[in-house]
Amino acid sequence: MNNIVLAATLLVSSGFVFIAQRSALHNLRRESGRLAGEIESSRLLTAEAAAGVASLKGKVEEHRSRRSVMRSSLSTEHATGETIPMAPEKEGVWPPDKPYFYLNKRRLADAIFRHITPDFHLAPEAAIALGMTPGEAAAVDEAFHSVVETFRALEVEHLMPSTEHASTRFSREGRKTSYRLPALKELMEPTVENFVASTRAILGDSRAEIFNHWARLIFTDTFRDFAPRIFTFTDDEVLEVVEEGGKLSHYFELRDLPRKYEEYGLPEDFRPRFPYRHLFGENGQNRPGVQPLSE
Repeated sequence: MNNIVLAATLLVSSGFVFIAQRSALHNLRRESGRLAGEIESSRLLTAEAAAGVASLKGKVEEHRSRRSVMRSSLSTEHATGETIPMAPEKEGVWPPDKPYFYLNKRRLADAIFRHITPDFHLAPEAAIALGMTPGEAAAVDEAFHSVVETFRALEVEHLMPSTEHASTRFSREGRKTSYRLPALKELMEPTVENFVASTRAILGDSRAEIFNHWARLIFTDTFRDFAPRIFTFTDDEVLEVVEEGGKLSHYFELRDLPRKYEEYGLPEDFRPRFPYRHLFGENGQNRPGVQPLSE
């Protein structure tokens, strides 16, 4: 009996051991599968990382190559005086893939665009057309405006009352007040000569020739070639001004327009201004010897 119980106990114990071993083996296989999956996943991630590194290396090499080409290009431009080799006979007037185009310099002198601003400063368009650097543009602007300021100072200094009136072609009735300016050309000659010399020193002969042509148009047309002039103001419902001098006569009607322009929101550069406000005030209200106009 004891032997049977002992045998049964051994069988049960062996069964438990077998079950435990089988369970452990199953767990071991499952863990091995998990580890194998992680190894494969790690291998794939490593391959992707290696591909990413290779791609980044390629991009770095590409950037290095571009930077090398840029440096070489800059070195070449610096060595050639920052000039671009051009071939108009091959490229045509407007090369579509180039940052420049060709313009006959002889066309610039009479090209229709703004050369001088209404307040007698160098226009940006003129500076661009002549390829001025910021320093050249500032120096040319200062040289030209100094001529204008000198001329205005001479006008203020030599303005005098006149018993002779300007042209009587205009029939407006009212109290007339006239002023005379003598010829100022001789007094302006040294200033103009210095101006021409300074622009040649700044721009060189070729560009200065074009700009000085534009400047002479202002001296001849706008400043009447510094000729003698008579200004006649007629006080009526509208203040009338007749300027006679040189070869032309000019007629102005002065109202309180600047205030209106401001109300209308008209930009400053587009507001017409009385050109002799330095002599007579914005609307003729500061005429010498005349009581200021009532508001």
